[in-house]
Amino acid sequence: PQRISDIRSGSGSGVSWTDHWLGWNNKLYFVGNDGSYGDELFSYDGSSFTRITDIYSGSSNNSSSPDYLTIYNDKLYFSAYNSTYGTELYVYDGTSVSLVKDLAPGDTTGFGWGGMVVYNNKLYYQGYTSATGYELYSYDGTDISLVKDIRTGTNSYVSNNVTYTYPNSSYPSEFTVLGDKLFFKAEDETIGGELFYYDGTDVTGIDIYTGSITSGSYTYLNGSYPYSFTVYNDVLYFQARDATYGTELWGYDATNGARLIKDIALGTYGSGNHQHSSNPSNLTVFDNKLYF
Repeated sequence: PQRISDIRSGSGSGVSWTDHWLGWNNKLYFVGNDGSYGDELFSYDGSSFTRITDIYSGSSNNSSSPDYLTIYNDKLYFSAYNSTYGTELYVYDGTSVSLVKDLAPGDTTGFGWGGMVVYNNKLYYQGYTSATGYELYSYDGTDISLVKDIRTGTNSYVSNNVTYTYPNSSYPSEFTVLGDKLFFKAEDETIGGELFYYDGTDVTGIDIYTGSITSGSYTYLNGSYPYSFTVYNDVLYFQARDATYGTELWGYDATNGARLIKDIALGTYGSGNHQHSSNPSNLTVFDNKLYF
């Protein structure tokens, strides 16, 4: 290995925390920090490094922290933060960076977390408004729209004799395209935190960890909380949990549905007969094999 840069002279790190690096138009894009402008979007053309913009201007402590770099319609899209708009969707056309839309007006954040993906010629991601909470949104190159309010309704709490009400959120994430469907993790009030897919018309949930548990006066839906989605040989692989196997490797395809691939960590432990779990993660395809 050879160090090719000293973006930030001295002991400070010139490459930021994000693992979302992207090659586009013969340049490498990533989040860098030169010590003067905070964490911002940089490019490398094979010989030199360039800071593209300063979205959150001001002191060196101000960082826009670009994330989820994604190419759509030959432009680079990403989320970024500043004190005026919060975290929102931005676009770089090769010349300049601009805000796509202030989805949640003011300094309220309108872009959530958990990824961004192109599906059926639109960008999909977790967006936020005060009306819907964190839900599935899309961008078609012209405007941002709510795709589905998966977890509807509101919730409230009381603090210092004041009642605060906020929208429920499904928090969609792990966006992955398999065939003609967009898969993701989300949570609703029917099946809990599970595997969902969008077919271009409607959203459907797949209940892997069925049932619920009751503790005191509260009842909680069980959830498999799938994670680390990877497509291999036309099958969606992911980590998921249930009461029988713990957290193990699962797969989904249209023919076989969702099923356990392998109970790697067998047996139970403790007086409550808790299932051992192998917790497979970082699923990666290499040389026509799935590694994790």
